Amino acid sequence: MVLGAAAALPAQTLDQLREAVREAASADRYSLFVASVGSLVRDGEMSGGRLEVDSEPKLRVMDATLPYREDFFRDGERSWLRVEATLGYAIVDARFPDLWSGALPQIATSVDARYEAFVADLGVGPCFAVGSKIVVSPLLHLGCSHITNDAEFDGPGAAFTQAITEGILFDWAAFYGSYGSSLAVRAESAAWLGAEWTPQVRYDLRRTEGLDVDEPAIDASDTTQWFTARIDGTTPLGIDALGAPLHGLFGAGYRRWLGESVGQLGFDDFYELTLGIRADGADALPLVESVKFACSILFGDDVQGWSIGFGVTF
Repeated sequence: MVLGAAAALPAQTLDQLREAVREAASADRYSLFVASVGSLVRDGEMSGGRLEVDSEPKLRVMDATLPYREDFFRDGERSWLRVEATLGYAIVDARFPDLWSGALPQIATSVDARYEAFVADLGVGPCFAVGSKIVVSPLLHLGCSHITNDAEFDGPGAAFTQAITEGILFDWAAFYGSYGSSLAVRAESAAWLGAEWTPQVRYDLRRTEGLDVDEPAIDASDTTQWFTARIDGTTPLGIDALGAPLHGLFGAGYRRWLGESVGQLGFDDFYELTLGIRADGADALPLVESVKFACSILFGDDVQGWSIGFGVTF
């Protein structure tokens, strides 16, 4: 933990100790961890839900996304415009049994910290049909995020530890802007084993810059990047509900962070397996094209969880 550097120093004034914490946090790339919290919900390609991360500190991640995608000027052309927008919300709870890692038993302090992120991302760019089945989509992205941290301290050193970390590691609020790009390659639906399959791969890169950040330790330019692969299938179930034919949904996904983002959230990657159901053109909902409901399990090295999703297409 970044307090190790401060613990090794001789007795100092409070301001000197706070500066030591600040310098250690900057050297440990604390701002990159903060940026990685926002990356959890920037593209809407993977389900939101709940993850338990077996790391040090232990993390509990809860996130939700509201994605929007629309193609414009398609009309049979081999190129068209795609617009993507994602609103995301993430909570990361971190439990530190002793922030000093046992180095100073007389001021041992446990901390329960909560990071909360509200994220918006907008992507715009062309889509190109390559051959008869492949679609390539390079997009440019702009976004913003409001991230806060609230912490509770306990133990013999709680008051002292809070005094030297408050506003630096814990108990702060910051507003960030982001810009970057993504590249997605999707295949048009292909029939196989009685189902229609849609595979895709995608790479995302975002640069995060502080717009309203008072603390230098979390006001750095950081790059987060990740890779996503998915395959989604659908098959008719042969039954109707409210006049709408029902389809079974199933899929698998993989998400991996890359570059400096690796390990920032206590895990490098995770897998997703999904089952669901979709109703198309229900008579009771004349303005709705389809409604779907899906459940997923999420798992990987040192991480496991679940998600529930609901979607409406108009």
